[in-house]
Amino acid sequence: MRRIITTTVVAFCLAAIAWGAAAQEMKEAVDLYNGAATSFKQNPQQAVADLQKSIAICEALNSEESGKLASSARKLLPDAYFYLAQDLYKKQKTKESFEAMETSKTSSEAIGDMKRANRATRTLSSLYFQQGRQMQLVKDYVEAIELCKKSLQQNDRVLDVWIVIAQCQDSLKRYDDMLQTLKDGMDAAQRAANLARKTDMQVLATNHLKAEAIKRQEAKDPKGAIAILTKALEFDAHDATIYQPLAVAYASLKEYEEVIKNVDLALECLRPGEDNTGLYFMKASAQQANGDTNGACESYKLAAFGTYKSAAEHEMKDVLKCK
Repeated sequence: MRRIITTTVVAFCLAAIAWGAAAQEMKEAVDLYNGAATSFKQNPQQAVADLQKSIAICEALNSEESGKLASSARKLLPDAYFYLAQDLYKKQKTKESFEAMETSKTSSEAIGDMKRANRATRTLSSLYFQQGRQMQLVKDYVEAIELCKKSLQQNDRVLDVWIVIAQCQDSLKRYDDMLQTLKDGMDAAQRAANLARKTDMQVLATNHLKAEAIKRQEAKDPKGAIAILTKALEFDAHDATIYQPLAVAYASLKEYEEVIKNVDLALECLRPGEDNTGLYFMKASAQQANGDTNGACESYKLAAFGTYKSAAEHEMKDVLKCK
């Protein structure tokens, strides 16, 4: 009987010691959590460490009470990482900042907190873009492109990012990549219903292609100019300043039907009030060369103003004998 009592007392004492140790560990976990909850904005690095330690203790205890505390700590962890990322960015520790913000995002997703996950996503996009712009300013274009692409992976609706990538590719003379970036950026702008940014990207693309076409035309390569200008139409099919040089290039090849066609398209695209006399003179010349006297006379009449007045009147009166 005495032996049974002694064994029971020993077992009770061991249980009491274990319970006391567990209670002490639970108290430590609670203190760590409370400290982090009150300081995560002011001292996020310490808060992250405290929350991780609190969670580890709770997982080891594996009780209902510790499970609830671990859940609360996991809910606070995304905020602690968010403020840590901001703090690191201010200290110009950009790599560590990005890693902390990524962890804020993934830890939010792990607990199904999409509000905080979306906040981290937006901030990551902004941070990557800001750093990309800095790299562009110091002419590290390759790094700028990589950072901006990471920004787009987070949020492709920040349209200025597409423009910066294209500018960097232009600086690196990676023109095919630049044009593809601008095309993709225009699609993103269309989805965002942002006509202004879509137009900005259209202009960047078409200006580049028109400049390249001029070089081909000056090098006596009208076919090359036509190929480039045709590509420009993929970006903007309503730009008179694309159809006009196309007409010039076709005139060099004596393809007069194409000249007339492209002049007509240019005329359709002119804004109200823009000078059209040069286009009509070009059309008249093509019609004249193509044997269409009546058509040429009508077009010369429309061209007989301003700069082209005397030349058009000469063709009508002295050459074609227009009625």
